[in-house]
Amino acid sequence: MNLLGGVQVTQGAITQAAVRLAADDRPLAAHVDALKAHVQQAPFVHHDDTGWRIGNQNAWVGTFRSADTVLFRANLQHTNVEVWEGLGQNFAGVLICDRFSSYDSRFLEK
Repeated sequence: MNLLGGVQVTQGAITQAAVRLAADDRPLAAHVDALKAHVQQAPFVHHDDTGWRIGNQNAWVGTFRSADTVLFRANLQHTNVEVWEGLGQNFAGVLICDRFSSYDSRFLEK
C-alpha cells in the first residue's frame, strides 16, 4: 500500500482491523467459524504456534492446517486448551505437530 498509495500499514493496524471484522455476527466471524468446522472434520491437521504480540502482552498465533484449509488463531496462552479450542472436542483425525508439551497425549485425552 505504501508503494501504490503512500499509505503505511502497521501490523497493529491489521490486527485491530481483523479483531473488529471478526466480532460476533460479522461476515468474517461466520467465515472463520466455517473454516474451523472444516478443520475439525479433517482426517489430519498440522498444528504449530509462533510468538506474537497483542498490545503489550506476549501471545501466540496457532496455525491449524488441513489438506485444503488453514485457520489462524491468536491466543494469550500456549496450552492444550488452545489446541482443543481449535480442533474441537470431537476431532477424530490425526494431529501432526512438533511434540511441544501442550500436545502431551495425557492432556489431550478425551
